[in-house]
Amino acid sequence: MLSGAAALGRWHLRRQVDDRALVEKLTPTYAFGCKRPTFSNKYYPALASDNVDVVTTGIDHVERDAVVTIDGTRHEVDTIVFGTGFKLTNNSGFSRLRGRDGRLLSEQWAGGEMTAYLGTTIENFPNMFMLLGPNSVVYTSQVVTIETQIDYLLAALHAMDAVDIDSIEVRADVQQDFVEDTDRRLTGSVWNSGGCSSYYLSPSGRNFTFWPGFNASFRRRMSTFDLADYRLGKALGSTARRASKETTV
Repeated sequence: MLSGAAALGRWHLRRQVDDRALVEKLTPTYAFGCKRPTFSNKYYPALASDNVDVVTTGIDHVERDAVVTIDGTRHEVDTIVFGTGFKLTNNSGFSRLRGRDGRLLSEQWAGGEMTAYLGTTIENFPNMFMLLGPNSVVYTSQVVTIETQIDYLLAALHAMDAVDIDSIEVRADVQQDFVEDTDRRLTGSVWNSGGCSSYYLSPSGRNFTFWPGFNASFRRRMSTFDLADYRLGKALGSTARRASKETTV
């Protein structure tokens, strides 16, 4: 399927661009789907316009009115637009979230190694639920992920109310098992093995973005909240933030 899509993409490129050198510059060296595809009938003609130069040489430095590439060429410009894509790791917001013993989420996820359980709960962060967290993205609309995670959160609150507990925290072994299973299932995916670098991957190359399956499997997995996956805490008083007595289920 991916090879057919790649062949169609190359045909579309050759159909819209006559310049062979430009075709070579615009032909990906990685597998189709490794990066997010661009579907447009105007993108290639715009790049092939007489008033456009496609420069793929790396940038050495930027001057007041020019971009200088590593081959020494000086490209005069009026405006520079940085379109460098997404940066999902090392978000400044992570340094504002504190968990058990005051530990920052940025400390736990140091180096961009973001992990969570079902992309929703995180070891060492009791009662914290995240939307679109690590390995929760399904390759369709993210509304699917968000609505499913909200349903999971509501199920967690109902479960906590039913057994009269105030705190839940995903067990370390449960989260680690999920991470290892996810990594194994994503190993052969195009995002991991397609030959590109993208914002889907951490600095170490781990795919922290995608759910390892279709959105239906994500909904099924999230359809039941299981207290056995969590450490349970009961507050000693109304002002207590974390129970000193805990039970492990």
